[in-house]
Amino acid sequence: MNYQDLFYFIKVVENGTLASTADKMDIPTSTLSRRLMALEKSIGFQLLHRNSRAFGLTDAGRRFYDRLKTQFNEIEFETENVMSELSGLTGDIKVSAPLSFGRHIVNKWVVEFMDLHPNISVEVLLSNQPIDLVKNGIDLALRLGAIGISDWVGRELGEIRYTLVASPKYLEKHGPLSHPKELESLPTITTSTTPLWRLTGPEGEITVHPHSRYKSNVVSACVDAAVAGIGICLLPRFAVTKHREAGNLVEVLNDWEAKRKPLRALYPRRDNISNKNRVFIDFVMEKAKLINL
Repeated sequence: MNYQDLFYFIKVVENGTLASTADKMDIPTSTLSRRLMALEKSIGFQLLHRNSRAFGLTDAGRRFYDRLKTQFNEIEFETENVMSELSGLTGDIKVSAPLSFGRHIVNKWVVEFMDLHPNISVEVLLSNQPIDLVKNGIDLALRLGAIGISDWVGRELGEIRYTLVASPKYLEKHGPLSHPKELESLPTITTSTTPLWRLTGPEGEITVHPHSRYKSNVVSACVDAAVAGIGICLLPRFAVTKHREAGNLVEVLNDWEAKRKPLRALYPRRDNISNKNRVFIDFVMEKAKLINL
């Protein structure tokens, strides 16, 4: 049996198609197909159902993959730990995070971690859309709000706070605000995910239908519009810290607060987490304690 063929089989299952696997591994698709057929011949049973467009695992193929993947994970785990003991942390880490939080916070953590561990490489996936953590090989995912992933461990890092901000130019033109309902007639900036603002203050909870003059699905674009004086915006505090400190943005209606969102770290539920992943997860936990979200 050619053990390289076992590796090919695992990667084909993970990537979903022969073509994508061949492309990622820089080998011809025909070669990959021949190696899989050679593997099936050597073990004596069919692993894959094939047709012109795709493939599926046979029942035997699924059982074979599950057992094989477990063994390869253990080999990878032990290899990484031995290398870490001999030469310090080494290897690749893959992280996912929401776009804005990743851009403002996570990238800084990653760069600092890489400075501490020069033999570590990190890939950061930033997206506001849900991604398949297993299919994308994510080692650590940072998520806002509910988790709902049974096979992953979730640890709360804190809560994301939101604040209403406007530029001095805007406030000079429109004057100070005294009540959130005024936002329904004044120019505002909204994100695609929060067309309505639910605020809690002296009168309890109220719902505001902001008069949106500018809307974007990217937080940084909303920040830029607020700095330019387009309108008042409800934004994560971490996204406007620098502009508040520089005087480009001012907090308004300080007695009113939007509901906070929990920030959680997710990682696979495994008995044997590699040393590099464990150290990185602990590093992120400590960094989260030090920032004012």
